[in-house]
Amino acid sequence: MVSALTGIRFRVLIWRITAVAATVLGAVALAGHLVRAPGDRPMTAPAGAVLALTAGLALLVSGPVRVSARRRWTGRALAVLVVVFAAHALVSGLTETQNVFERLAGPVSAGGPPIRSPVAFLLLGLSLMLLDTGPRRGYPASQLLAAAAALVIGVAAPASLLDPASLYRDATAAVTPPATQAGVLLLAAGVTVSRPDTVAVQVFGSRRPGSRAVRRLATAVAAVVLLIAVSLASLVRFGVAVEGAGADILVGLLLLTLYVVLLRAGQMLDDADRRRRRVIAELRGQRDFSDTVLNALIEGVVALAPDGTVLRANQRWSQMTGYPVDEVIGLHPPYPWWPGHDHDLRTVLGTVDRMEFSTEIRRRDGETLQILATVCPLRAGDQLSMVIVTCRDLTEQDREQAERRRTAEELDHFFTLSRDLLCIASSDGYFTRVNPAWTRTFGYTLEEVRGRPFLAFVHPDDIDRTLQETRKQIDGITAAIQFENRYRGRDGEYRWLSWNATPAEDGAAIYAVARDVTEQRAAGEALARLAAIVESTADAVIGRTLDGTILTWNPAAERIYGYPADDAIGRNVGMLYPPSRRDELRRITTGLARGETIRDHDATRIRRDGSLVHVAVTISPIRDADGEIVGAASIAHDVSDAKRAEQRFRKLVLSAPDAMVIVDSDGVIRLVNHQTESLFGYPGHALIGRPVECLIPPRLRADHTEDVQEYLRAPTVRNMGLGRELSGLRHDGTEFPVEISLAPLETDEGVLVSAAIRDVSERRRTEQALATARDQALAAAQAKSQFVAMVSHEIRTPMNGVIGLTTLLLDTPLESVQRRYAESIRASAHGLLTIINDILDFSKI
Repeated sequence: MVSALTGIRFRVLIWRITAVAATVLGAVALAGHLVRAPGDRPMTAPAGAVLALTAGLALLVSGPVRVSARRRWTGRALAVLVVVFAAHALVSGLTETQNVFERLAGPVSAGGPPIRSPVAFLLLGLSLMLLDTGPRRGYPASQLLAAAAALVIGVAAPASLLDPASLYRDATAAVTPPATQAGVLLLAAGVTVSRPDTVAVQVFGSRRPGSRAVRRLATAVAAVVLLIAVSLASLVRFGVAVEGAGADILVGLLLLTLYVVLLRAGQMLDDADRRRRRVIAELRGQRDFSDTVLNALIEGVVALAPDGTVLRANQRWSQMTGYPVDEVIGLHPPYPWWPGHDHDLRTVLGTVDRMEFSTEIRRRDGETLQILATVCPLRAGDQLSMVIVTCRDLTEQDREQAERRRTAEELDHFFTLSRDLLCIASSDGYFTRVNPAWTRTFGYTLEEVRGRPFLAFVHPDDIDRTLQETRKQIDGITAAIQFENRYRGRDGEYRWLSWNATPAEDGAAIYAVARDVTEQRAAGEALARLAAIVESTADAVIGRTLDGTILTWNPAAERIYGYPADDAIGRNVGMLYPPSRRDELRRITTGLARGETIRDHDATRIRRDGSLVHVAVTISPIRDADGEIVGAASIAHDVSDAKRAEQRFRKLVLSAPDAMVIVDSDGVIRLVNHQTESLFGYPGHALIGRPVECLIPPRLRADHTEDVQEYLRAPTVRNMGLGRELSGLRHDGTEFPVEISLAPLETDEGVLVSAAIRDVSERRRTEQALATARDQALAAAQAKSQFVAMVSHEIRTPMNGVIGLTTLLLDTPLESVQRRYAESIRASAHGLLTIINDILDFSKI
């Protein structure tokens, strides 16, 4: 119960019980005066009833904690009424006149009222008025007044028990009625517990030694109060008047002093206990700190008593020697880790000043370890209290020095090889050290960079900001800065640098790292341009999560699908898929999760108005910085017009008079018309999806593959297989001559090849007949040539002989008649020879 007194619930419960009980007691007593019959004995005097009722209401309004200003001032007003009523009753008692309450209630008994009641209520009224005064000191004024009121009334209770006849009289025995006593004591208790930080609550309600001592003394104090009360009651019993104001004041001051001394003693004891606990906590903290520091040391430490007994050792010492700490505590010389060094141990234990020496210790596993021992004696006055021996592993020290050298070399190596621009700048504005990355980035030599103020390299527009950030570092305003500026290279071009700088502790230098972000800024600008392109492109660009939630929606998507961005963002992309194609969405999501890029050149989507739209869509996975797939980007191009154009093209192809075969770059047949099916003897749509080689005889397929590859390298409109005879292969295996014309078709799916195939069997037969006729004509011509050659030989030779002989004849002496005949023969021979030559020339045409 004592420990619960400081609890909020129990304290509030006590306050509520005391306040309500005092109020009810006063109300009942006042009602008794109003309805009593002549000769009845009231519970208390009218003034006591009114004062108990008013004080109880004041306590209820004031609350168990600090309340609002309105309730606080209401409680103070009621407390003022209590003070006024009590002062009036006290003056009336001292002057032996009736107060206003007695006049209203009528005479109760002969004699005047007791003095204690108005004094106690006066003290309670003042206590209620000062209830919220001095909270930092435990509300001393209010608490003391309430305790005084309780002590003044406390001596009346034993007196009432010794004189039962005075229980309901205020005059004869001059003893306060029990109802008044109970009301005052209840109100005093309520005031005492109405605030949580009062001295009485802290002293009587805690578990501290001071509180326990005060509670043990409470019995003795109660005995003193009882003794005083019995003494007063005895005096009254023997007819001695003790109801004077002086007696009440004297007794009240005596008891109040005793109460204050008791509280002060308890408080002092509690303070002493708190200081003791604080000192113990500090000592424990220092011990824990010492243990932490001792175990954190890189050297082994062992503490020895003056006689050599091991007092303490740290974990590092245990690691060096191999002996657990709990095994060596309390161990006496000689030590197993230092055998054969008794003389050295006596020197260590007898040293006066700090000393160092090198020695060897033997580990538990038998290995020896070279150490540097430092001995520090601790003295209390002239007496040696402890010897601290610090052991440093010299082998490990060598390793540490090598490690430091290696670390320094690695740092220098890192400083040299780093692709970032590392530098140290002094407060005078010059670089004191820079790494070779400056030369690689700007083209300056390291001497040129160090030989000029660093502001000489800064872009004029960035100098003020650079100076401002540098001053912050030098003045110690900021511990680290991040900013960007531009530096000029040897070629005059400026490059953007992103700086991270930290000042030295003394502010004399700045350590900085710069990274060339020119490309990143260009990439950012490119990203901004890309965003502008996305906003202005005619293709619908949609960004979404893996579960299909739409994150971005460009204006083209709004135009193609009909959904405004505000309506689309946050919804699932499945709203764009017709109900019959929801499986396609699941297939796409599965493929994206595997990192695949989905391409569909003829996808069907549904607009906001319910109409269908044909799009060529490419859906690619989006990865985060760790390579995890977190979403997808969809780019869709409206191919509705192209779809309609394709349908028209398909109609044209199907109605073409020649056999039409459309193949892709892989040689797969994509489209054929009815003439193709009729020409090659295949049933409808049997050729779609098959390789075009099924229409080519096996002997020509190798040449066909080479022709296709050559054509795809430079696709143009031309005939296939120029200078060669081409043949087609029917479904029944028969071959027939064909003529093929090729034309490229540029589509979203790539280059398609349109082949117009014509059966030239009839033309080949006609050409064969013409070739036969030609051969016959050539044979006749050859016979004619042979005839002409024969004629030329058989006719021209005699004719030449006639001409020659005639010429010889004319050269001889002839008669005139003979000469005339000979000349006629020669002229006729020449004429006949001319005719023969003309005939031979004509035959050559």
